[in-house]
Amino acid sequence: MKLLLLIAHCIAASYYTTIKDKVKNLHDLTGLSTYYEFCGLSENATRDQIKRAFRKLKKAPHPPSLTSEQYKKLVDDGYSLIFGIRNAYDEFLSNSKYIYLDEASNYRNHFYLMLLVGIFAMIFLDLFVYGIRYVWYYDRLERQRIAKKEKKRARSKGSQTDGDVVENDRRDSKKQPNPPTSVMQYLFRR
Repeated sequence: MKLLLLIAHCIAASYYTTIKDKVKNLHDLTGLSTYYEFCGLSENATRDQIKRAFRKLKKAPHPPSLTSEQYKKLVDDGYSLIFGIRNAYDEFLSNSKYIYLDEASNYRNHFYLMLLVGIFAMIFLDLFVYGIRYVWYYDRLERQRIAKKEKKRARSKGSQTDGDVVENDRRDSKKQPNPPTSVMQYLFRR
C-alpha cells in the first residue's frame, strides 16, 4: 500500500515538474503565461474547440521570433497539456495565482513569506512564553495569598508571636516574584 502511495506521489510530482517546465518554456519563448493564451482558447473550452484550435496552429506559419522546431514543440506541448492531462494542468494553474517561473523573479515572494513566518513565530513564541510565565507568576501569587491566610489564622489562634509574624511578612515581601516579561523584551533588551 505504501509503495502504491509512493508511486502515485512520484507520478504527481513528475506531472507537476513536466507542466512547470513546459510552461516555463512557453514563457521564455513567447512571454505568454498559459497555453490557453497561446492557443486563443478560454479555460472552459470543449474538446472539439481544442482540436480545432490546434489544427489551426499546426497549419499556421510560425512567428518570426521562433524557429519552426520551437513553434512545433510549443504546439505539441500545448496539445499534450490541454488535451492530454488537462485536469493536472488546470490544477497547476489554479494552485498558482501568479506563476513565477524562475527563482530570480520569485525572490520577493520568498522574502515576504519568510518575513511573515518570522513575525508569526515571534508572536506565537511571545504569547506562549508570556502565557507560561503568567501562569507561573499567578501560581506563586496564589501560594503567597494562601500562606498569608494561613498566617492570619495562625495569628488569630495565637500560635505565633507578633515578632515572628512581622519577620515572616518581611521575608515573604522580599520573595515577591518579578512580573513576567515577554520574549520580545528578552530578545531585544540591552
